[in-house]
Amino acid sequence: MEYGVIFMKKLIALLLLTIILFTSCEFISYDSEIADIKKKGDPDLCYNLEENEKGDRRDRCFSAVATKIDDPDVCGRIESKYWQEGCFSDVARHTKNEDTCLPIETETTRYSCMASVALEKKDVRVCKNIYEDYAKGNCVRNIAKETNNPEDCEEVPLTEKNIRQGCYKDVAANTKDITICDNIEEIGPLDDCIMGVAINSESLIDCTQIQLQNKEDECIWQVVGRTGDGEKCEEIKEAIEYKEYCYSDAAVSSGKKEYCLKIEGSVPKNHCYKEMAVKSKNPATCADISTSDDKDRCYAETAYAADSKEICESITNPAKKADCLGRFQTEE
Repeated sequence: MEYGVIFMKKLIALLLLTIILFTSCEFISYDSEIADIKKKGDPDLCYNLEENEKGDRRDRCFSAVATKIDDPDVCGRIESKYWQEGCFSDVARHTKNEDTCLPIETETTRYSCMASVALEKKDVRVCKNIYEDYAKGNCVRNIAKETNNPEDCEEVPLTEKNIRQGCYKDVAANTKDITICDNIEEIGPLDDCIMGVAINSESLIDCTQIQLQNKEDECIWQVVGRTGDGEKCEEIKEAIEYKEYCYSDAAVSSGKKEYCLKIEGSVPKNHCYKEMAVKSKNPATCADISTSDDKDRCYAETAYAADSKEICESITNPAKKADCLGRFQTEE
């Protein structure tokens, strides 16, 4: 039963995303006559158009004009439900008027319309017109990301605990205010919230407030990746793989190759050298890689990053060297 509910929520989210993508832009293929009518802003001229095989040319014309002059009444002239609802959505967003969404019959499209208007107005009160809790919760969360107001998160329905926690996490990270995380009670989500603040604040002190050791280790790695202070990687206690990632990211961020030397495994160490070479566009670091295949890969990726086919000459494998040089010849 729980799986079915989760599946339906994910399906609704996917549908809303699809609708937003199609209604957040006027997806109308170019038609010179429609473009001319749109420019004039006269919907009556759409009746003069010769209809196409799909039978939607006039509908597309009405939609184009309606969004040009921001008149929802023009949307009412559209016969196709698809074009009409898309038209209402576009006009509602342009005019920031949620009432324009009301004639939309398809529930998911209407909710998407309300959510887009709410985001344009940055007003969580508009989200109250959405009667499905999951969609309403996401509507509120998206606005809170923009307003950075933790009080907005209180409007997320209590039934959508994960969205509410995520809302507080977003605002806390954006504002770098760790006290906002106090609104979250569960340890896992609370730790994630603190980590978000620590990363954006580049604060290892904040990482120490995380309760789960694995999460604290991840927090240290992520912060060091920004600061480049690889010495702090030693503070990672349990997650050995995070310590390797930490040294690698520190090396790339700081440009200090000695951090790669601290990595025990040959595979992550080679990866560290390669990432340094690519970022610095300096193939010299590739020479420290222990395997010929990884070394060749390093030279190739560095050549592309530096836009230098001369670096391809350092590749030992004839086929890989030819492929590297061939890419530059293709571009020429």
